[in-house]
Amino acid sequence: MCNYFTRLLAVAALWTTWGAIAFLIFLVIGACALAPMRYDLLPATCTLFSLIMAHQKRWRMAYIVLAVAVLLKIYPILLLPAFFIAEQQSDGKLYAPTSTALKNLPAQLYHTILGCTRWHWRNCLLFFALLITVTGAFALLDFQYAVISQFSYFLQRPIQIESMGASLLWLAHLGGMSWRITYDFGSINMYTALNAFVSPLFTLLFVLSVVYILWLQWQRRMTLLQTVIALTLAFIATGKVFSPQYLIWLIPLLAYAGAFNKVWTILWGLISFLTTFIYVAFYSQILDPAHIHLPSGFFEVATIRNILLAVLTLAYLFNWFQAREQTR
Repeated sequence: MCNYFTRLLAVAALWTTWGAIAFLIFLVIGACALAPMRYDLLPATCTLFSLIMAHQKRWRMAYIVLAVAVLLKIYPILLLPAFFIAEQQSDGKLYAPTSTALKNLPAQLYHTILGCTRWHWRNCLLFFALLITVTGAFALLDFQYAVISQFSYFLQRPIQIESMGASLLWLAHLGGMSWRITYDFGSINMYTALNAFVSPLFTLLFVLSVVYILWLQWQRRMTLLQTVIALTLAFIATGKVFSPQYLIWLIPLLAYAGAFNKVWTILWGLISFLTTFIYVAFYSQILDPAHIHLPSGFFEVATIRNILLAVLTLAYLFNWFQAREQTR
């Protein structure tokens, strides 16, 4: 894994000295406990290089590298629409809205869709061809594991104890609601009567966030890099699971974007520190997965971290405190 650290640092250093410094600080504070033992550095690196290829207008290579990232870890597939929109905008193939007024939105969408025959589809089709070919090869060996289990895993997985939804369930528990905490699906999860409400609620928030982010990109109010960061933030903040290695997905992107102004330094620094603190100080005390006993203070610290993450995500989506101003 040391080689991956070196490669990521070398890439970061190509941009600016401050970008390299920000990369090192974010990496040490937010991922020092997990990065050496997780392969999330690989899809994060691929996602970063696909962005670099896109900025150089080497679209075919950008889609190929993005496909490799998806094959390594599924989350980068969320970024495909952003790459597709950016490619069409780069080549002047996408209708450019002339007004941001909502009353003009139906007509603008109509003109946009009307131009679909002019869009470049070849690279997008290449992306799917690579995914289908590789996934199909594994499916021939074990269809259940390669295809079916991937979807059932995401659909059936409950709310994990570090997620934003878990903070809501913890507050409900303080109000008297009963819960059951067990180790399954490879993590410590919560089961309550509110799971059936909280989980769809955050899914809806995620869908609305994606629509809003892509709408901003379509209106050229977000660059491709900003869109990728926003989508990744929304996915992490609204997901049923929050795992410490998720920060690794964002660290190279933030260094590349130059996200080291005051807002990012304070909010992301605190989020990173608390995430590492939770992993080191609390998880080390959970020795027997069969008999889960969460240490005192776990949910308090996790909730503070989640509030900061929610504030940062909203700040980036709505550009509060000029949170997007320092990006490329």
